[in-house]
Amino acid sequence: MVKHWLTFGMSAFDTPGFQDTSRLMHAAFPGPRMYIEPPQPFSGWLHASASPFRYRVAKVGDEVVLSPPLPFPRRFDVLRIGASIQARFLDRVVTAAWGKDWRSTSIVYLTNWSYAARPIVEHLRPKYLLFDCVDDVLAFPYEVQQERVNAAMAWLARRATVVTAVSSPLAEKIARDWHIDAVVLPNGVDAGRFRCPTSTLAWCTRNHRCEVQSTVLTQLVALRKSVPGKIWAGFAGTLNHWIDYDAMRALVDAFPDIHLVLIGKVGHLGSASVEQSFRALQRHPSVSFLGPVSYDALPACLHALDILLLTRVPGPASLASSPLKFYEYLAVGKPVVVCGVPVPEDARALVYSFPEGKRGLLDAVRLAVGECRGVSASLRIQRQAYAASHSWETRVEAARACLTAAAGC
Repeated sequence: MVKHWLTFGMSAFDTPGFQDTSRLMHAAFPGPRMYIEPPQPFSGWLHASASPFRYRVAKVGDEVVLSPPLPFPRRFDVLRIGASIQARFLDRVVTAAWGKDWRSTSIVYLTNWSYAARPIVEHLRPKYLLFDCVDDVLAFPYEVQQERVNAAMAWLARRATVVTAVSSPLAEKIARDWHIDAVVLPNGVDAGRFRCPTSTLAWCTRNHRCEVQSTVLTQLVALRKSVPGKIWAGFAGTLNHWIDYDAMRALVDAFPDIHLVLIGKVGHLGSASVEQSFRALQRHPSVSFLGPVSYDALPACLHALDILLLTRVPGPASLASSPLKFYEYLAVGKPVVVCGVPVPEDARALVYSFPEGKRGLLDAVRLAVGECRGVSASLRIQRQAYAASHSWETRVEAARACLTAAAGC
């Protein structure tokens, strides 16, 4: 019987400002959990920031968080002896907490962004391994050794009890590249966090007052008060290379009654041309860039907007994705405009999506504006109901059902 969950995480446990699938899946498991943070950088050897073999164990609330030891460069550890010793120390930590038979009672979970954990997983020899493919990792413009990364991911996929993929296009790619059948499990959402505009969101429109301490939210409230009569469209998330800034520029050029708000930290823009598009958008008089916001204040900011935008650049990375933002937007209930990402068939009637091209975008925005102004019926209740049916708890249970079917755990 499975009663424990061990996560090899995509990011540090307390990373501020955003969430990711590994942390949200981890938090949704209803039992004892351990979270292993990503590997230390090789530069850690210069100032001995960690042990070469032992995991540092910390208690964060009710959570057990493990910081990994220093990594061994592959050229100095051809036989993976260092990884073997590190796995032995990890085994001791888990055994001390969950008993000698922990492999029979535990799901070991990692996404395909945690491909660097492959040597530890190999030596740890988990009985139930859940490999969750959340992106087409190699389609991103990051400098990685593609053959080595692909080999690590393919090994994990072959070793896994179950492989999941967040979208049908990604599952099809896994079948083509690795000859493995992946179960399609779209991402989820903490619907309760994003749904309620009075308690969780603390947004008071009557007197333009914020009950959540957030500089960004305060700025947004002040903007709305100072520029009345506008429709407020916005994007909230990391401003990366996959966002279609040119599409946003076309939107504000075509709709003078719309003011666009960008909320989030600036991430990896990828190229000079993308950075140029982003900076040009920032300078537009109908655009306000408010910077990063805490995850706690994010729902309030989304409820303070009228239209929520998810405009990604079409391409392999976007086609394979299942953005967390898509489900967060639906949980808020406001009109959602989507481009560049696959929309699940059962959600297509709930969003305004459009084919590539400026005209499709403008048509979609026009429909969203019509809903804002009451020209068409509000779909808030349907959107929020859809989001509620896609909770992280539901996704965890679906993954467990897949493991049960595959291995009888």
